[in-house]
Amino acid sequence: MRHLRPAVLGVATLLTAALALPACGGSDDSSSSASTTAEPAGGSSSDGGEATTTTTGKGSAQLPADVCALLPADQVTALLGSPATGAKGAESRNPENPQFASCLWGDLTSPTGQVSLAVSLPMPEIGIDYLQTVFGGAGPTTPVPVGEDGELADRFVRTGGGGVGKTILFKQDGLTVALGQSGDTVDAAKLQTAAQQVAEGL
Repeated sequence: MRHLRPAVLGVATLLTAALALPACGGSDDSSSSASTTAEPAGGSSSDGGEATTTTTGKGSAQLPADVCALLPADQVTALLGSPATGAKGAESRNPENPQFASCLWGDLTSPTGQVSLAVSLPMPEIGIDYLQTVFGGAGPTTPVPVGEDGELADRFVRTGGGGVGKTILFKQDGLTVALGQSGDTVDAAKLQTAAQQVAEGL
């Protein structure tokens, strides 16, 4: 039996943690994103310097340098009911681990909830797609016309956690994208419109 490479073992450890999503009865997050966002092993902290693009995975696909810029301000307002500034969430740009970056708007404790946008770069050489794996624990999905293979789940999915809400997952130009909103009054039509805007911006 051949020995697994250290990078693959690191990937397996990270994905085991990513799949530990809470039960669908509610959110496992009780405070703002600053205290609940998990930093992946081998990745870079979201509090560091300016993010840089990384080229690997499928063809020439790249993680966006600024995920927050992908969701237009008017779409944030439409989802949350008022303007909000995006804050960088968890990210990992180490090419030896699953790569992803995210942005958060709003607060989990507010009546309108929190909006999360995450983008991951699949690693076909080892069969890993971080967001696809995390989204796989969200339960049944409904097809939606967003990007490639768009799916809507009745669950809020974000890097490092999740809970009550809705999330749309889709593929676009070699990237996997998840746009979700927490809360029990999420407007699926508005979420779909926002996801389409993100797809057009990639």
